[in-house]
Amino acid sequence: MDSKFLNKFTQEELIQMLQKERQTNSELTQQIKEIQEKNVNISKEVEIEEDNIANKLMCKLNKAQQEKHQLMKLVHDEEENIQNNLKKRLAQLHKEKIDLEKEMEKEQELILNKLNKELIEAVQKKDLLIKKLNEEKKNKNEMISKIHKEQEQKKKLQMSLENVKKEKIDLEKQRQKEEEELVSKLYSALSKIVLEQNELANRLEKELKEKQELVEVLEKEKLNLNNEVLNKLIEINKEKSKIKKIQMGSNQISSSLSTPMEE
Repeated sequence: MDSKFLNKFTQEELIQMLQKERQTNSELTQQIKEIQEKNVNISKEVEIEEDNIANKLMCKLNKAQQEKHQLMKLVHDEEENIQNNLKKRLAQLHKEKIDLEKEMEKEQELILNKLNKELIEAVQKKDLLIKKLNEEKKNKNEMISKIHKEQEQKKKLQMSLENVKKEKIDLEKQRQKEEEELVSKLYSALSKIVLEQNELANRLEKELKEKQELVEVLEKEKLNLNNEVLNKLIEINKEKSKIKKIQMGSNQISSSLSTPMEE
């Protein structure tokens, strides 16, 4: 069916079709480059967000330590227990932060390696397809050159051998048969190339969709990380509130103890 379809086109139309397919391959290559640039930008944004979160956590930790030193002057015994609990909590938060950073770096590295591998495979397949097209073009040119030579030979035979018309007819029939076979082979090869290009385009479209889904997953992970950091900050504020309550209780105890002494 493909041979019948291609028989409807002339050689110039087939060449135009090949040129359009090359243009399509060029556009697909450009899309791949744009995806690589987007991946680099996403990695930079993730690194900036991680630095901001780390700076905010350090500011909160420094403020908590200052408040802890002020409370040490008033309630030494109670503050010693609270200090130990805070150290354990801060160490746990720091460990969780480091684990999250390592996990994100590992996942990003795996995703980038996978994308690079898929891009390299796509480029290699495209180069192989171009090589096949060039080989087919070369074979076609050789066949056309052969046909021209046979035509010249035919003209010479017609001029010099007028008495061998029967042999000339046989040769002409044989030549036509060979031309039909050559054209049929060319159409079959071109049909195969068109099918391969369509498969490559479909696969690239599928890969682009999968990469978009990976970007969405990274955005969700980023949102989850922000929520976890907010939860940690809420827990720290709760700890600070407990410290303030203890301080207020200590002040009340001190005031109650100082009142009988004055009397």
